[in-house]
Amino acid sequence: MFELADNEKIGIYLKEKIGEKFKKQRHFCKRYLECKGKVLNDDEIRKVQNRLIQIIKGNKSIQIYDLPIFCELLDVTCEEILSAGENFAESSKRMTNYSIAFSNDENEWLKYINREDKLILNSDEYGNTVIDYAIRFKNYKFLKFLIEKGFIWFDCGDCNKYALTFGAGTSIKKRKFAGIDDVLQYDLATEDELRKEIIALAVQNKDIDILDKMRARELPTLYVEAHYLSGSHPNIKKYYNKNLVNSIIEADYEIIDYFTDEFEIIDHVKYKDKSKRCHTFMFPFISDVVNGLINNNNGFTEIALKKIISHNQKTYDLLITLIDNCITTNLDRYNFEHTEYYEKVIKSQMVESVLKRFEYYDDGNIVSFSDTLNTEGIITNIVYVDAESSNPLINHLIGEINNLFDMIVNIKNKYIANEEN
Repeated sequence: MFELADNEKIGIYLKEKIGEKFKKQRHFCKRYLECKGKVLNDDEIRKVQNRLIQIIKGNKSIQIYDLPIFCELLDVTCEEILSAGENFAESSKRMTNYSIAFSNDENEWLKYINREDKLILNSDEYGNTVIDYAIRFKNYKFLKFLIEKGFIWFDCGDCNKYALTFGAGTSIKKRKFAGIDDVLQYDLATEDELRKEIIALAVQNKDIDILDKMRARELPTLYVEAHYLSGSHPNIKKYYNKNLVNSIIEADYEIIDYFTDEFEIIDHVKYKDKSKRCHTFMFPFISDVVNGLINNNNGFTEIALKKIISHNQKTYDLLITLIDNCITTNLDRYNFEHTEYYEKVIKSQMVESVLKRFEYYDDGNIVSFSDTLNTEGIITNIVYVDAESSNPLINHLIGEINNLFDMIVNIKNKYIANEEN
């Protein structure tokens, strides 16, 4: 039970609430007509506006047929309006980040996106955005809707803008006030964890198309730091997401096949010939995935291991070719006379100098080599497998992988041994 406020107090309260939710009373009137399914024209808007002015001034009472729409547009209850804000009742229809993220109603999603107060762009009192809640509730349908309709994206398509994320953002327009409605955009642009959690849901929903859209196998840091001329290398371990890795391990063959394929990236550096270099990688956490497949006796394990053998072998072969070419080019450049001193000293010193350009980083098992004269090189990741199997064939394949890994990491020893002989 509550006390009914007089028309004047109700009018003052409505004026305040409309001012909070809408820039102009005319905007409220347009939304009112939309909710009633009326034609939007100046005459209809003027009629509603005139009636609203009389209600706000306290000259007229709010009508029963107005209440549901007023409550919806102002996000308040009937009790709040009729008591002029003195009485509050819980509203099961009140839209919040929490309720929308739990909803499966596309119409509700669109209403929330189009709200004047732009709650969707902000975090709630618990610091959570609608994306945070949707991930928590595993509401993949809602997240996919936002992505496919272009309301949010996780890849802007311009590799020059890749940094902390792949240029993620939102098309939902914020209000024209500085310093507000920035939370969702900030989170999308700076927290790659959101992308990885949604990728995990896409894996669970067997959605290859979304995986492609979100560059599911890749990390933004590969585009920023994976180029062999700078001597920099991407930090991989800090991007590990246990939920994503476990989702892949438990996925069906099509998804595992996708994540065990190689992929190519184009780096940011322009080389002497004004081109950009393409680098081949495998999923940065493929070792964790394969260890899980082996431990689970997954039927796809053999295929996955053979893919890794192929990648490690190609990496080793390319490194040998690049190093040999680099040594030859540098020796030919100086046109040394092939004397005994050349064979024993100069060639050895040149080999030693070239081998310094080979780098191995255990964070992500990254290897790189640069030949500055030929503007050639390589940067990629190689794979080592820790797990063991009771299956002799699987163990044999694991042995091949790890042998190639050791040959790559210790590739300098091959050349040092040759020089000593």
